[in-house]
Amino acid sequence: MNKMNRKIALISAGSIVSLLLILHGCTIDKAPNIANSEYGSVFVTAQDPYNYTLLGAQIYLDGVLQTGKTTPDTIRVDEGNHSIILEKDFFFPDTLMVDVIADSILPASVTMTPVNPDIGKISVVAKDSASGSELDSADIFYDGAATGFFTPDTLENILVGTHLIGVAKTGFGFREIQIEVYAGAMVTDTIAIPNVPFNGYRIQSSISAQISLDDRLIAETTPWIVTGIPDGTHTFSCFKEGYLTEIPALATVQLPFYGSQELTFTLSESPNGVGHDVGQVAPGYALQNIDSDSISLGAYRGRVVLMTFWMLSCQPCMEELPDIEAVYEELYSQGFRVLGVNPADNVTIQSGVRDDLDLTFELLKDQNNAVTLTFLQPPSYPFPTNILIDQSGVIQWYTGSLDYELLKEHVQALLNP
Repeated sequence: MNKMNRKIALISAGSIVSLLLILHGCTIDKAPNIANSEYGSVFVTAQDPYNYTLLGAQIYLDGVLQTGKTTPDTIRVDEGNHSIILEKDFFFPDTLMVDVIADSILPASVTMTPVNPDIGKISVVAKDSASGSELDSADIFYDGAATGFFTPDTLENILVGTHLIGVAKTGFGFREIQIEVYAGAMVTDTIAIPNVPFNGYRIQSSISAQISLDDRLIAETTPWIVTGIPDGTHTFSCFKEGYLTEIPALATVQLPFYGSQELTFTLSESPNGVGHDVGQVAPGYALQNIDSDSISLGAYRGRVVLMTFWMLSCQPCMEELPDIEAVYEELYSQGFRVLGVNPADNVTIQSGVRDDLDLTFELLKDQNNAVTLTFLQPPSYPFPTNILIDQSGVIQWYTGSLDYELLKEHVQALLNP
């Protein structure tokens, strides 16, 4: 039998069966629709005592965890009485009895009590104030201190009360807002921060000059945007040979800095010129220290600097070095620095003196006596010779031997004019 014949046969057989049923008084009805006839739905939500919505609470129906269901969500339930239990970290479990009616949706809201009534959470999000787009990896600050967390993230275990929450990001500014934290609640706040033309500090000067970073001249010259500098506290100043740096000649900054700020230094020609006499700007010579690092006097602009010229065979030199060290240690934090210049290029001698006298200031090697013979007064070139230079680079005091009280008096007068 071919396919067409089979099809005709099947149709004929179906017609015969229907005819026989009709002859016997039977009728064919559709199956009844019983969907949802015995079921209802429960829309489960949760909140804390302050009516903040709690997301992610696990839902139990009659003691059975509803896999994949967390607040807020809808669950399908048999008609009748049932228990709804919610569980969430940092909150006590709570139970609610519901009476479910078939083919209906019943709202069920549970107020959960925090385990610790003294803490809450803050969810912090940052965005670009110009575009409105969310910013990842912005630093999060809590009550003025960096947290080590980055957006978007949640700060846990925050004490109930008002707190300052700030966000900052490289290339953007810094913004801080007040947030009220409630027990057991997670407060979500989005903080908008502005894009800035440059990040951190721009070092500028009235004329192009070398930049000193932490008492060392670097390759950069003004103007320069600070980049590649480790986090922490740093000092900046500017130096140009033949020019004094007007006070304030030193700036202390904290990195990282979010946003932009310009540090401008004013340099001007010395009215008394460059030289080695009182009232003149000291030349910015450079010598090597014991570790063979180049140390430049110009790098110390903004500091009060004592240049002390000494020799091992000079008894007054050896007697005053401990007094110089004492004043150096006492006034270092206020900006006092010491450069000990020895005419001999002998590291062993200088290292031995440093260790014997517990000296911590820089000891410099003056090979060929080039600097020593320039600064010491002819014709005798006496040792010791001490030269005190102010923050602007101007020589203020020449003296021979000194002691603790005399040195401290002169240094403090320059530090606190």
